[in-house]
Amino acid sequence: MKEKSEVWLVDDLPSNRKNFKSNHKGHYKIRTFSHPQEVMKQISKGKRPDALLCDVFFYDTVKRAKRAEKIVDKLSEKLKRAATKANANDHSLTLGIELMEKIYEHFDRKRPPFPMYAYTSKGPFLLGRKEWKKLSQFGAEILLKKSSFSSLRAT
Repeated sequence: MKEKSEVWLVDDLPSNRKNFKSNHKGHYKIRTFSHPQEVMKQISKGKRPDALLCDVFFYDTVKRAKRAEKIVDKLSEKLKRAATKANANDHSLTLGIELMEKIYEHFDRKRPPFPMYAYTSKGPFLLGRKEWKKLSQFGAEILLKKSSFSSLRAT
């Protein structure tokens, strides 16, 4: 029997680590870390994951992280409303997620025998918690189309 691949997740929010572990433990050997220094300590000891998933933003306290999450959620809703004004309605924004959901249901609510990727440029800004939760449930990985987000400004 093939041994599970080891995936390391580094994220400062305990809820993110817990959710990731519960969603993926059946497919991978999961190790979670709350700070990048913990990962570097393991790598310095010669340990290696098969894959590393790393949060981008870290805060010095969970309270500050949660506060930042709330602010980002509010800005995301504002961007979603702007996209809707530009004739991108809620349904068109999530058609890809609906497809992945149908595939998931086709395979008796189990992950399909092939990887699914949410390939997006606006997803990080327009999707709400409900959509992100679905993507996680389906086992979909997120791939960013481009990295030209530097022109975005919060008002």
